Amino acid sequence: MNLILFIIIFIFIIVLILIILKHIKMTRYLNYNSTFITGGKFNPSDIYYQDNIELHTKEEIIKNYLKEYVNAPDTASVIFNSGASESIANMFLWAKEISKFGVVVGSILDHPTVKENADNFGMEYTMIDFKKNEITLPEDTVMMFITGVSPKTGEIFPMSKIKKYNYLSEHEDSINNTVRQIKPLKVLDASQMIGKIKIDMIKDDLNAVFFSCHKFGGEFNTGVLIVNDGIIKYKPLIAGSQQEHMRGGTYNAYAYQNINKLLNEYSSQYNEKECKEIYETFIKELDKNKIEYYKPKLNHLYNTILIHLHGCNAKAIHTLAEYGIYVGSSTACTNSKKVKELRISYLNKSEFGKNTISKICKIIKEVDIDDNDDNEIDKDDDNDKIDDNNKIDNDDINDKNDNKILDKENGEIEEEIDKVNKLNDILKFEEEYI
Repeated sequence: MNLILFIIIFIFIIVLILIILKHIKMTRYLNYNSTFITGGKFNPSDIYYQDNIELHTKEEIIKNYLKEYVNAPDTASVIFNSGASESIANMFLWAKEISKFGVVVGSILDHPTVKENADNFGMEYTMIDFKKNEITLPEDTVMMFITGVSPKTGEIFPMSKIKKYNYLSEHEDSINNTVRQIKPLKVLDASQMIGKIKIDMIKDDLNAVFFSCHKFGGEFNTGVLIVNDGIIKYKPLIAGSQQEHMRGGTYNAYAYQNINKLLNEYSSQYNEKECKEIYETFIKELDKNKIEYYKPKLNHLYNTILIHLHGCNAKAIHTLAEYGIYVGSSTACTNSKKVKELRISYLNKSEFGKNTISKICKIIKEVDIDDNDDNEIDKDDDNDKIDDNNKIDNDDINDKNDNKILDKENGEIEEEIDKVNKLNDILKFEEEYI
């Protein structure tokens, strides 16, 4: 009898809650804050907002797709975050949780933020030597950070060179204390290889794979971190329960709904054979025009060419985009006014018109500024300053020099823009391919 009464009261309470929620505008808010919609936990507002259940159901489909894409173990978890930069910081936090005094081993292919995060977390960071046939890690290595493909040069990390270790063995140190050898984390930054090179977490024994979604057409400020912490417990950078305690904080759930389609489309557009043809044609033209460029020392993708410049003003480079030539400095994080490196990337032949390579070479020669020219300008300015010292007082000198610097900078920019604007005829594209 008591049980029946309890059931009746329980049902009455649930019905009352549903009636109240039906007439409260906060229902959707409550639903958005439900972490366990697909985890078996009951959330009354789900009944009135079926689209939210569908949203989270799609998320599970996307997560399973991403795990299959990188051949992750069944125990792996998919985390949605703000991008590769957050993942890099998270990897260092995870490594430090394992050993505060361990060494992080990276490579020359790494983005500068890898070293910066090592400094922020107070960890030692060292680079491996690619010249050796076998990559050996120090015994106190706490994390092997692998940049799959260099964002600057397209060079591919030689994964097969990493020496295999038996981390389960124990040894004695110099003080005869038994020490268990550390198994380092093995993490892969796949931002530049996603959609181009196959990723296999199981085969390469990876603890984590991450990338930024905008690299293949996704929204900015969205990223994916896939973690397998079956042996080494994962440490989240942002604590909270929103993503199964793997990451806290609200994320843009809608931004991930088409990630699988975008990734498939991007992957289908990348044509390695066509990229190689463009690359070989391009370097011949660069050699012909005596333009310096980076010659890869490792196996590399053929869709990236890094060109060395004396010092082109960044504004002139940006102007090229107006004519359909999309280029960038060596890294998006540069704050220099003068661009010293120019990275040109492509996915297939259709991005280039007839004679476009020769046109780009002509433009580079037009907008590039030789360091010697800058030195001559600096010498003239120094002479002017000496003459001014004989005519006016110190306050006037400061005011005049400030105006000169501004005039000089504005003049340089206007002059370079004029140069680019005169290249309209050169920059017209043909529909025929190379």
